[in-house]
Amino acid sequence: MGSDPRAARTPAEYVAALRALRDEAGLSYRQLERRAHGVGDVLPRATVAGALARTALPRAELVTAFVRACGGDAAAVCAWLDARERLAASVRATATDPPRTEEPGPRTEESGPRTEGADPRRERKPTGPPETVTGHPVPPDPAPPPARSGASRAGAAEAGSAAPARGAEPPPEPVARHGRWRPAIARRPLRSLVPVSFGAGVGAALALWLALWLQSPSGDGQGAVPPPEPSGWVTMRPVDAPRLCVTEGRERNRRTDRPVAVQLPCERAPRPRVFLEHVSGSIYRVQWHHPVHDKGCLSVDEPPHGAGEGEELVSPRECTGQPHQRFRLEPVGRGYRLRPLDSGLCLGLLPPRTEGAELAQALCTGYEDQSFRFERARPTAPHSPSPRSAPAPSANPQHHAAPWA
Repeated sequence: MGSDPRAARTPAEYVAALRALRDEAGLSYRQLERRAHGVGDVLPRATVAGALARTALPRAELVTAFVRACGGDAAAVCAWLDARERLAASVRATATDPPRTEEPGPRTEESGPRTEGADPRRERKPTGPPETVTGHPVPPDPAPPPARSGASRAGAAEAGSAAPARGAEPPPEPVARHGRWRPAIARRPLRSLVPVSFGAGVGAALALWLALWLQSPSGDGQGAVPPPEPSGWVTMRPVDAPRLCVTEGRERNRRTDRPVAVQLPCERAPRPRVFLEHVSGSIYRVQWHHPVHDKGCLSVDEPPHGAGEGEELVSPRECTGQPHQRFRLEPVGRGYRLRPLDSGLCLGLLPPRTEGAELAQALCTGYEDQSFRFERARPTAPHSPSPRSAPAPSANPQHHAAPWA
């Protein structure tokens, strides 16, 4: 499809065409922001990066500024906006055409409102509250009775309208009567017999559950991972691409030929080996040990003079212990966020996040493209030093660093 907006059939394809347009222009997000500013447009690089990472249609004004910044003329802007409006109309038509919910068969009460004498079995739906009917609202009762009849309570229970006490999830079979809970021991598991009617007890239980959940291992994809062990050989993997590993590669736009951190299939990433070095608390350094270049530390590139942080790549450099070489590891979801100490931003992968996507710092979004896992690796080569022989933070940082400088 390339960067032709007329070929886009879905919002996701439209966004993919915008990414292709940027690739063809060969511009970074910072360059796009500057070019837009030069013609009076507003195009924050963080906003553009977020829009191109999603599958929803971006705003029309963002598309206009983006196409202009990529070098498009007025005709190109109109083509992109026309394609966007076409897709937006299709999305609106789909969203405003709800499925028909009428019951099959002829309608006998089409010309007037329902009366109190209507058959309640035809008015009540099993998936909604008792007051909901198909197609028409029912007038409210003059005064709510203090208690329903046995048939009404049974119908409400079948419809799932009986609500449990505050702060508790609805049980499989609601059995609340007159504000008290009747424990159906023979039909409910033991864990459902928690006294949820006491707010303080529920709050304490939830706090304990949250603490345990945050500390639970996530090898099965549940909860947050525990803190990594201090210092050791690891394999660094993106959470949303577990078959890929963060390793040495090159910039996809071929702007330079220097080594940078990218994601590649793990079988193609035997070198350099990765050593996660614990500094203090939740602060770590990520060392690369290469058979040719020896040791270097992953570092965030310095932003150009006068520019703010955002979209700086990550590359191995001489280990100096500077803040841009130290990262705070924050457990989140199934992995960790890596936040450089000098910026407080998050490391993530530049779109499109395919094989070879570069690691860069950007605003923290909470998406899994900014989350990584560290798995213990086994020594596989005789030249690789053991974890014990790896330098501690207090060791001379100049010892192995020159080849990476």
